[in-house]
Amino acid sequence: MPVISGFLARQSVHGYDRLYLTGDLDDYAPTWIGTLAYWASPRSPGAQALAAQYPVSTTPFARAGVVANSYFEDFYNRVHITPRRLDIGNLLSVQTREASVWNAHLEPQAMPVIEESGTEGLSEAGVVAPTTFGALEERTFQITVDTAGPAAINAEYTFVFPSEAPVLTVVGRRVVVFGYAPNWAAPVTERLAWLTDVMIAQGGVEQRVGLRAAPRRALAYALATPTRHQTNLLETMLLGWQSRLWAVPVWTEMQALAADLPAGSLAVPCITSGYEFAPNGLALLWASPERYEALEVATVGASSIALKSGTLADWPAGTRVYPIRLGRMPARQKLTRETDRHVVSAVEFAFDDNPAVTAADIGDVYAGYRVYAGRTNWADPVEVDLVRQVDELDYETGRAWVDDLSGLAAQLKSWHWTLGSRAEIEAFRGWLAARAGRRVPFWSVSQAVDMEVTAPVGANDTAITIRNIGYQRFLDGRADRRHIALRTRAGAVYYRSITGSAEIDAATEQLAMDSALGVTLQPVEIESVRFMHLTRLETDAVEIAWHRLGLAECSTLLRSLPQ
Repeated sequence: MPVISGFLARQSVHGYDRLYLTGDLDDYAPTWIGTLAYWASPRSPGAQALAAQYPVSTTPFARAGVVANSYFEDFYNRVHITPRRLDIGNLLSVQTREASVWNAHLEPQAMPVIEESGTEGLSEAGVVAPTTFGALEERTFQITVDTAGPAAINAEYTFVFPSEAPVLTVVGRRVVVFGYAPNWAAPVTERLAWLTDVMIAQGGVEQRVGLRAAPRRALAYALATPTRHQTNLLETMLLGWQSRLWAVPVWTEMQALAADLPAGSLAVPCITSGYEFAPNGLALLWASPERYEALEVATVGASSIALKSGTLADWPAGTRVYPIRLGRMPARQKLTRETDRHVVSAVEFAFDDNPAVTAADIGDVYAGYRVYAGRTNWADPVEVDLVRQVDELDYETGRAWVDDLSGLAAQLKSWHWTLGSRAEIEAFRGWLAARAGRRVPFWSVSQAVDMEVTAPVGANDTAITIRNIGYQRFLDGRADRRHIALRTRAGAVYYRSITGSAEIDAATEQLAMDSALGVTLQPVEIESVRFMHLTRLETDAVEIAWHRLGLAECSTLLRSLPQ
């Protein structure tokens, strides 16, 4: 322990060191302090003089530890590139971007070279090698990206310093607007294609697995060039860019500006609900195949889209506004010259940036699945194929051996939709998304009136009497004819499962139901009784034919499943 020299203080000669130190100090004038008299206490005999002992040491001991790094070590004595990655996005015009190069060393750093890779179509300014950065010096590195160059932008700039080589990456895609609108002589076809793996057991039961999170999408239409210049421009574009990425207006989602839009505008008033405008996406102001302006969308509001930069030109009221999708043409594109001035062609684009279609299922729920209550468009007849799983063995030297594996017939029936408004089309696309191609089944109601009720049905009755259709003789509760939908003329619908059947006589038979209707119905009050089938789409690809804006048709096949 430390040793400190000292002495024992003796009592004052007069009993106190200072005079006048009483409780009446407040009674004295302010000058009393100058008249104080005192006598210091003498040192004890033999004692040593006072000496300063600072600093006072303590008993030493060891502790294990490490030196903790601070913000200084994390940030200084290195070179910073900010940002390290420049994403140009979809390049429609010449763009300029900047990055800062900061020497965070406390001493100068020499940079003999900037190594480049994949920089075709890019030019640089602001930092030129060889050069020396002063201590803590920051400079701006400027990159200009031209529309001429490879379709994919994937460039790297390596700043070589003595002890490090930070890299700046530039990525993006060069796209060209395909401004040739459909001539509407034929429908514009929108194709949605899911992908489902379907495994069918011998009994007809299926296992279905979806293999795509979102459907692939394509747009096909016919066009015609009315002038020689447009024909020449189209051929030049196709020769130079056919296999590359195109900015394709979604021609089925056209709307017009309600008022003039001046140059420099940072927002475009338009309807956004039900249209494909998306943040960080693209939009188009279009007047003709030769006059248009592509826009980068920042955000999408309720009644307008906000832009990342102002418009370049003045656009009058009536100018068309379209969302843009990125698409690719097939490897083979046919052009037909009708004269030396005009070209007609059918073009198709497979979209590269297709967003997922929002699923919006509709209908009642019965036995765990939705009931689709829509009716087919009878402008075209409904064709029904009865398909069985049959094994056939035939050596052609005797009788053939045939085995019906499931004993059930799957119905393949055509279905036609006519959609008369944008709202109907949007709802139908949501319904298709809920089906996810062949993956998700639903209940489809027969388009025919399948049976006729001939006797009143009591509220507690669990059977209905119908005109004899041979149900008990041929079907008797088979999985492909087990469920019915009974609709009244008042619009009420009752879904029931048939649990048994009995033939009363040649004219009538009775079907047992899993539960009573709960109401009393006379035959005249019943509009129809139809069979229901658990059904899925027969194909993963569905085409919607747009005849004009807000009018579309669709036809596909439905396959019934055992249930």
